[in-house]
Amino acid sequence: MEGDVAADMTIAGTRLKREARLTGNRLDQTETIWNSGAEMPANQLPAARAQLAAAKQREFQLRAPTGFPTPAEEIAAAKKDKRLGPLLAAYQKAIDDDPDSVAGYLGRAAFNIDIFEPRAALPDLDEAIRREGDANSYLSRSGVYSQLGDFDKALADVDEALALDPASEDALGWKTSVLSELKRFDEALAIADEQLSLAKDKRGWTTTKSDLLGKAGRAEEGITLLAAALADRPGDSMLLNQMCWLKGTRSIQLDTALKDCTRAIELTDTPASVLDSRAMVFYRLGRLEEARADLDAALKISPDLPASLFLRAIVRLQGNDREGAQADLALARLQHRRIDAEYAGYGIAP
Repeated sequence: MEGDVAADMTIAGTRLKREARLTGNRLDQTETIWNSGAEMPANQLPAARAQLAAAKQREFQLRAPTGFPTPAEEIAAAKKDKRLGPLLAAYQKAIDDDPDSVAGYLGRAAFNIDIFEPRAALPDLDEAIRREGDANSYLSRSGVYSQLGDFDKALADVDEALALDPASEDALGWKTSVLSELKRFDEALAIADEQLSLAKDKRGWTTTKSDLLGKAGRAEEGITLLAAALADRPGDSMLLNQMCWLKGTRSIQLDTALKDCTRAIELTDTPASVLDSRAMVFYRLGRLEEARADLDAALKISPDLPASLFLRAIVRLQGNDREGAQADLALARLQHRRIDAEYAGYGIAP
């Protein structure tokens, strides 16, 4: 255990009490939170922020032993050893006990998606939609079709989701992604432009549009768009990361890309994705040791990032570490079936 195992603190009118005990393989943890609802005087804000920052430095965590398998590695091993049968049997029993309920079909579909078996999820999603099609179910099936490379069906399902929930930003964002896979960039960009005109916080759609421009072969326009957004928000780590990623994946303006990446890392509390972006820039610059260091750091924070695993495999292959590269490739492909196609779009292949 790390951080505050026992805590009793009040920050900005919210009290947190925690007690945690680790005995053998059992963790007993109790957390209680009270909110007084009282307003805080403005002059107390700096002190409250300092208290919150200090509490985050002592955040409670349970750390696995060194060498403990990652979730993706556990799933891969369970599938290899055929240990998932009892769980699938339990889902089947739930369906048999209440065959008219869509929850059983959706539950088993979600499980199959979580164990990286999208094709096995399709029949259950089909049945759930036949019985009670809602926007979320159509969106889930669209994601499955996308993983399987059937983008026409993925687009049809996301359109069904939007017919049921026209204001869904998740569905609209996903539609731009599917349209880009179909090379229908003008349609995707039209959606991004419309949402940019409506959004109060434009950062999400700015990054989406810049990514679409990169895929459409118009990366310079994407950089200009991000530069304008950063002029208004110069310390925004999300925009800086997207600038770093766009320059790295499209291999342009690499001389300034590293500054964007490093600044983003300094400004974020969750640096894994930014470390992955900077690794891409280091790779483009031929600085393989630094790329490997960033990928190792990213995977230490988020051990199953498919993008970091895939690029680390490329770096390992160039360093003649074939065994390590194959292990990374297997885990990346297990989680993201189309990762080879994605990176081929960047001109990168094992």
